[in-house]
Amino acid sequence: MASEYSESVPDASLKIKNPNWTELEKKILVEEVHLREGVLFGKFKGDEGGKIAKDVAWKEVAQAVNGSSGSGILRTSGEAAKQYSNLKQRDSGKKKRKLTILELEERNPSLENDKHQEEIEKLKDKRQLILAKKSYYDLKLQILCNNNPESVKYPDIH
Repeated sequence: MASEYSESVPDASLKIKNPNWTELEKKILVEEVHLREGVLFGKFKGDEGGKIAKDVAWKEVAQAVNGSSGSGILRTSGEAAKQYSNLKQRDSGKKKRKLTILELEERNPSLENDKHQEEIEKLKDKRQLILAKKSYYDLKLQILCNNNPESVKYPDIH
């Protein structure tokens, strides 16, 4: 009985993965979907007319991607729809993450204060480094002046 079941289920390891979508394919996909977004995402009254129109529109999108990309990979209408859905989802996720970070900063001023404190500490460290370098070069100049006073030219200070 177990052997009958395992034979009827397709082996997932036999499925060959298509290569990732290229940036050109994604660009063409988005352009073609935008040209047909009324049909693809609009509301239809009636049973079959809307579904058939959407199926035809997705096939046209896939044909446009296949014809224009030059990648040699034939994408199906289902793959095109799924890729567009993924792109849309990723885009909205990026917007939500940015918005969430901004909202957190606005709601929690201590985060902003912490950032400013870190920046102040970095500037203090840089200032100390600059002062240390200045002291080093002042000492070097003093040694040079003591060893060979004729070779040192002092700038005119007005």
